[in-house]
Amino acid sequence: MLQRMRENDPDYSAVVMSIAWPGEHSGGSIAVKAALAQYSRFFRRIDFVGLVDRPMSQHEAGPANVVFHHVPIVREALWLRFLKSAHSSSPAITASVGGCRVFNRVHEVVDEALASADGRLVGIIDSIPPCVHLPALKRCYPEIKWIYHSHDVLFQAFLPFAAARSLVARMAWRWEIHRIHRFERMAADLADVYWTITEEDAIESRRAFGRQVDGVLGVDIRPSRFDSVKPGNLHTILYLGSADYRKAHGIRTFLETSWPRLRKAYPQARLLLGGLGTEAFNRPDEGVLGLGFVEDAIAFLGQGFIFFNPQQAGTGIKIKSLNAMAAGKLLISSANGVLGIGGRDKVHYRVAETAEALSGVILDAWENPETACRVAANGKKLVQENFNAEVLATAFDTLINEAMKKLV
Repeated sequence: MLQRMRENDPDYSAVVMSIAWPGEHSGGSIAVKAALAQYSRFFRRIDFVGLVDRPMSQHEAGPANVVFHHVPIVREALWLRFLKSAHSSSPAITASVGGCRVFNRVHEVVDEALASADGRLVGIIDSIPPCVHLPALKRCYPEIKWIYHSHDVLFQAFLPFAAARSLVARMAWRWEIHRIHRFERMAADLADVYWTITEEDAIESRRAFGRQVDGVLGVDIRPSRFDSVKPGNLHTILYLGSADYRKAHGIRTFLETSWPRLRKAYPQARLLLGGLGTEAFNRPDEGVLGLGFVEDAIAFLGQGFIFFNPQQAGTGIKIKSLNAMAAGKLLISSANGVLGIGGRDKVHYRVAETAEALSGVILDAWENPETACRVAANGKKLVQENFNAEVLATAFDTLINEAMKKLV
């Protein structure tokens, strides 16, 4: 077990703000859990502020030195968030977590944490939306220094929507993307220490925001969780992840353009879609099962051999791709879906950008299962070696010691 790192015995505490509870049911929660495990090794006490619509699950448990605080928010429809943010300088992505009510509760937690830490307190913001409170927090607490751990360069994820068919939609998205870009630049400028989750994000952040990144803190997905996953049926294709506004487009395109060709070649083929929102794609008569939220990811992944990730936009690292590879699945993905993973096409995973290429790669896997199994095995080894607690701890130990030289 990794021990708490106490170099120079700093005896500092931390406040961590996030839009996800640590857990294993979503990419965001897995990334938060991995980071929190590292923070808890260094800081004496952590007050974790969850800006989340639901309380933390009783099944999830954090490190012993972490106290969890729920600041309830309301996740509203996209159009309502647009409307609420229309007269604000902040983008719609912050509408749910912003406002005086939320800030006042955050203020209370920080007050209590600062008092219990005798002033030796560091602030950490995991992901971009909570940064809406960063200007006010820096004004209220000039003695607290802040680390911003970015999970992606978010404005990039929405660029495809600027090409919407409707003129009104195009204009709305271009304005929103502009505001997200400006908001992310603000967060990068105000943060005393700025970490990204991948080296690619560090490069993009320097280009887009003109801010030198202070380091890269990746993710530990605990690959051993997937050791018991069964190989699965060769002709069952899997997708496990949310089907929100950004990601549903790729699923819909696959169903319209690739799936008919695949079903024609193998009528017994099945497509299993798991994750919030996937129930909208349920078409049992076409071999497509949209299951919605999946409680047991291990059992789900054991049903099929091929995992596809059609995501076309965004930066960061796609946890769903890492999980699939750790489970020994053949990952077939867009180039975007393997950002930050490393590895090579045809060696550790397969890359396909167009619908025609995607169906062609899947057909090739069906016709050449030995090659497909070899690629899947290589991918599993890659993730086991690079996305575990030991690798993340080594990176964190270096980053936090450098950061503390700036923060104290």
